Amino acid sequence: MAGFYQTPLPKGSFRLLYLYAGADQDDIVGELKVFPFDSAPEYEALSYVWGAPEPKKSINLNGHEVFVGVNLFDALRGLRFLNPSPQLPDAPIKERSILRRSLAKGSRPIAKMWRRYRSRGEMSSREAEEETPQAEQETSHEIDEMITRYPICQKRDRWTHGRINTERIFWIDAVCIDQKNNEEKSHQVKMMGSIYKRAQTVLIWLGEIVSNELQALPILSAALEEQADPNFSDNPYPRLDDPSEAPWGYPPYIDRRWVALLNFFDKVWFERIWVIQEVVLATKALVLLGELEIPWDIVGAAASWLCRRELVTAALKYGMLHLGNRSRTMQRLHAAYVIHTTKSHRDIWNYFTSDFVFKCALPIDRVYSILDLFPELNIEPDYSIDPLHAFRATIQQFIEIKRDLVFLGLVNHGLALSRRSVSTWVRSWPGDPYFEPINSSSEKQRKFYGASGDEAFRLLPGPDNTSLRLHGVIVSQVLMRSQFMDRDVEHDSGVVQLFAAIRDFLSSIRSV
Repeated sequence: MAGFYQTPLPKGSFRLLYLYAGADQDDIVGELKVFPFDSAPEYEALSYVWGAPEPKKSINLNGHEVFVGVNLFDALRGLRFLNPSPQLPDAPIKERSILRRSLAKGSRPIAKMWRRYRSRGEMSSREAEEETPQAEQETSHEIDEMITRYPICQKRDRWTHGRINTERIFWIDAVCIDQKNNEEKSHQVKMMGSIYKRAQTVLIWLGEIVSNELQALPILSAALEEQADPNFSDNPYPRLDDPSEAPWGYPPYIDRRWVALLNFFDKVWFERIWVIQEVVLATKALVLLGELEIPWDIVGAAASWLCRRELVTAALKYGMLHLGNRSRTMQRLHAAYVIHTTKSHRDIWNYFTSDFVFKCALPIDRVYSILDLFPELNIEPDYSIDPLHAFRATIQQFIEIKRDLVFLGLVNHGLALSRRSVSTWVRSWPGDPYFEPINSSSEKQRKFYGASGDEAFRLLPGPDNTSLRLHGVIVSQVLMRSQFMDRDVEHDSGVVQLFAAIRDFLSSIRSV
């Protein structure tokens, strides 16, 4: 798409996508316009998953064919307003009769055109049911019933009828930024926090309803109701031996609605690292699932409550629910909890200890995706540098700002340290922590594990930016060190290595 962006984007400006109305199967047509950020019109920002680079689908922007990912294509088609053809609704009664007779005679092209372009407002309820496939009717009726019973969500109105403006204005990173231009991308990434803050609404596109996700609404509603009740604490529920039981207000643990809840959260969107910033900075965020829209605050609060009460863990354990990948699903539910808690208090430790949940295509986005959450960081996005430089600068600045060495407990080099030149004190990505960190977000526990006690650390100037120098106290001397023990070795072999190291250590003590 690099050739599509002929004019360089001026500093302080950004592009907005004008998405024009159309029928479901019409080509997607839009126009990119450049605006100074301070004088841009109202717009919505899209939060979605890019997905695999192939296959791609084409849309029309400014008269050019542009290729986008399948998920973005589906989102654009689902988000644009449905605009019936201006000719058919005004057709004389006689012509409408001809069209109806053509349907009876099996003229499928004309019948399809009639279904596509007729305004929903012109149909009686009986006609609408006749025009709609049976599966769509059932899904639509189920949605209507769920909305009536659980008013935490509503149905999206996609029709242009009665609207003054029939186009929607979006900011979407994949098309509003020249992704092949590192200079423009660095500049726009620096603005992204402001872009999401200023957006009228951030729309979270989870895709279409593909399973039984609607059945999750009773559990989400129960969690919200319980959370709002001051008589309930957020401590984990006591164990229930009978899986046919459940805490009051929730379905039994063996009920399939728990599977529906996990299907709801088992979306790739929940593990995108950029969504933290996109949701946390949003003035208003809506989760879109098929025709449903649910305020993010409801989804996030319910996920947070369910995690703290360990209800989903209990359902998996006692209800013996069958899931394809329990670990992945629980990680994505936990991600929703992290996003929600980050919105209420931006705890960098919470982010760093949970970052294994979140994924990104470029390792350097581990840093750039949080810059607007922590404005005290003095880091300029630059996609031309080695990601290690960005990791090093981020950790060093956090140590200086927070006056805390807790981040050193997250290093994860393992065997990679011998194969790559790294700073031993810097967490690198991708990769999970090599060992579980012994420190924690609890200040009490950090003091327990801290070798310096109550004495504050002192950061000293280093010879270069690759080193971290600290003031220390000489306690004793190193007598020996054991051989490196790989955690991936077989259990028996690892035990032998461990006891050999202990034996050598005891021998060295006796010889002193």
